[in-house]
Amino acid sequence: MDLSRLTTENRNQKTMNLDELPVHDVLQLMNTEDHGVPEGVQKALPQIEAAVKASSIASKKMAVSFIWALVPVAAWAS
Repeated sequence: MDLSRLTTENRNQKTMNLDELPVHDVLQLMNTEDHGVPEGVQKALPQIEAAVKASSIASKKMAVSFIWALVPVAAWAS
C-alpha cells in the first residue's frame, strides 16, 4: 500500500479562511463538508479493507512472535 499518495492531510481550499468566518458560517461549512465523508469512505472501501486485513495479519503475527518470545522466559522461570 503506497501511503505517499494519501490526501487526508491536504488543505481544503473551501476552508482556507475558516478563521475569518462567523461561527454560523463555520458550522454550516463543517456540516456541508461532513456530508462528503460517506461518499469518500465508499470510494475507499477496497483500500480500507486491505489496511484492515494487513493490520489483522500483522497483529496475529506479532501475537505469535510475542508468545514464542515468552517460551524461554517461562522455561527459565519454572
